[in-house]
Amino acid sequence: MPLHLRSAANLAARFSLCLLLCAAPRLRAADDTTPADDSATVVARVGDSEVTLGEVRSAIQNQSAQVQAAVQRDPAALSQVVRMILAQRLVLKEALAKKWDQNPQVTAALDQLRNNAVAQTYLQSVSMPPKDFPTDAQVQTAYDANSQSSSSPGNTTSPRSTSATQRAPLKTTPPRPR
Repeated sequence: MPLHLRSAANLAARFSLCLLLCAAPRLRAADDTTPADDSATVVARVGDSEVTLGEVRSAIQNQSAQVQAAVQRDPAALSQVVRMILAQRLVLKEALAKKWDQNPQVTAALDQLRNNAVAQTYLQSVSMPPKDFPTDAQVQTAYDANSQSSSSPGNTTSPRSTSATQRAPLKTTPPRPR
């Protein structure tokens, strides 16, 4: 087999392996609790740039649900993800060689991105309720308290049952003359 066909076949085999490992569920023995660490497996290489299975997984996870579904359905979409990673690496390598990362506009943009990421992730972390909140007892107490008050026979003042005609009219002030 000619060399170019062997390398193409090797590349196709690696893409198939990547697809199998990324999209298909893992088959493990029932007693196997440690997953194989295959994230360092190289799935593509151009010159001295390599793309690992872990990088492909990460790139796919950062995509929309629509792209993720396309990758699972179509090996060509997976190939496109790998090509995108390689292209980005090559462009980044060239940009760094030209010291583009030291451009004042680039450093300002990077600072802004960093600040946004720090603020956003911090807000996400503090806005998450504790894992054990609410407890089953708290839910039951709230349910009991609300079910008794809303099911009493004389209760007709719930916010949902108040019609627009029963509400107090809004007071408006006339505009001031200029």
